[in-house]
Amino acid sequence: MDDGSAASSVRSLVRLVLLFRLIVLNVTIFELAGDPGQVPGVMAGLAVAAFASFLPLRYWDKWGAAISRRPVFLAADLMLNLAIYAYLGPTSPFFLYTLGTPLLAGILFRTTGAVILGTAMVVGYYVLVVLTGNGLDELRAHEARDIQALVVLPALYPLAAAGGAAVRRLLDRQAETQEALAVAERRAAAGAERARVAREMHDSLGKTLYGIALSARALSHRVNDEAPEAAQAARDLSAAAQVAAGGRRVQRPRTRAACAAKIAASPTTNGPSARASAADTRAASAQPASHVRGSMCSSLDRPPWARSTPECT
Repeated sequence: MDDGSAASSVRSLVRLVLLFRLIVLNVTIFELAGDPGQVPGVMAGLAVAAFASFLPLRYWDKWGAAISRRPVFLAADLMLNLAIYAYLGPTSPFFLYTLGTPLLAGILFRTTGAVILGTAMVVGYYVLVVLTGNGLDELRAHEARDIQALVVLPALYPLAAAGGAAVRRLLDRQAETQEALAVAERRAAAGAERARVAREMHDSLGKTLYGIALSARALSHRVNDEAPEAAQAARDLSAAAQVAAGGRRVQRPRTRAACAAKIAASPTTNGPSARASAADTRAASAQPASHVRGSMCSSLDRPPWARSTPECT
């Protein structure tokens, strides 16, 4: 997986959640202005909550790795959020701030963190908000809000945690896909480079062999009268180089004999002409290898694209 791409995406998402929490915190503070009785007791907790969101947002590049490895920060954040929310009551907009804790748990710690922190938020909600603080008094004063406070609001915690874990899975899959695509591109580039080098080597080798064939041919003409054996060796070398340049190999006599036997045994070889053709093939196979190689030297008199080596098919 591409850790750099995944880490960058997670960092951007975490910063977005922290910024959202700071915005909700400002809304909560503005609401407290209409209730002066709550301001002195809760402002200290809201100040701590503000620092708990601002400092990771400002210094995530330094602290992000430690926070992502240790869930202690989110556990402390959970207790602080529930304590403040229990004091403000279920109707406070601070509830939106508390949703950031399970959301961050799912993003940073995937499914395991989402399950643990989501469950802890639900349990803490019922213990600290509903059964203690101002929450129970507000529920008694507003009986119509019982279902919302007892069912709807706590159900949003596991949903937020599951959403964070789902987003983290998507980010991980995206990083894996990008890494697989990069690996495939590197392999394709390496294969294309190998094919190019192979083509260049093949072309260079073919030209070299063809040049050797021409040089050996010219040498055979020069020494034909003075050293017939050397001339024959030069012709053999020329034929072998020409065959190698054309990508073919000289057939051995036993291979030709096997081909002749196969043709003779074919049901389509009945008749005088077919038997004569088979006899010619057997006669050709009985010739020495030097004669077979020498017979191919005449192919040099034709253009390279028109030359062919006598082969048994």
